[in-house]
Amino acid sequence: MRRRPRRRAEAAAALATLAAILCGCASSGGGSSARTAAGPDAQRRVARMVLGNGELPGYVVETAGGERLKAQLAPRRMPRAALADRLIRASWLASEHSLLITPGGSRPTIFSDANLFRDAGAAARIWALEQAPVPGIAVQRLTAPAGAPPGASYGELRRGTRSEFEIAWHEGPVIALDVIAVASSPAPPPRVVAAIGAILGRAAHTQDGRIVRALEFQSSI
Repeated sequence: MRRRPRRRAEAAAALATLAAILCGCASSGGGSSARTAAGPDAQRRVARMVLGNGELPGYVVETAGGERLKAQLAPRRMPRAALADRLIRASWLASEHSLLITPGGSRPTIFSDANLFRDAGAAARIWALEQAPVPGIAVQRLTAPAGAPPGASYGELRRGTRSEFEIAWHEGPVIALDVIAVASSPAPPPRVVAAIGAILGRAAHTQDGRIVRALEFQSSI
């Protein structure tokens, strides 16, 4: 049975918040920047870097949209959060997400996200800082599934009644991630965890291909 639109919107918001926390790109609530929104050219570029219609069997895009700079800043408790924030403010260009569902809700919802920075060096430094454990956020690291881009991180976060699985990676000047959330009580059985890993492996592989093509297209202009 399909969820009502309001419930789907709430799920999208929850996934977006979770993804930001897990990847270390969440508002710290501190500081400000004169440039808080992406430029139109950068936004068009990053919009080509998230999952689209027909790219995963059975999945369609329900919603998609850009994100503002504030949503990319580091959690306050993240080690070296101030440094991460300075790097993000100095190099962030644009971010985009899409929410993918299957008609009838036969498969879990996927949250796809991409964050574009000025150059690969800045993205690599931010990525390295974001790998540090954040106090108060319990993440169980898992083996990256088949199809995951090289160097991808994969983990599960259990919070309240939800268990969220995230695969994240960086590709040149881009940091990207895909997230699936399911009920945590009772704990998802091994076959469900394996199925989620397989879906996220395919999702990350497909999205990484989109990112590579978008970057190649830009370099050819």
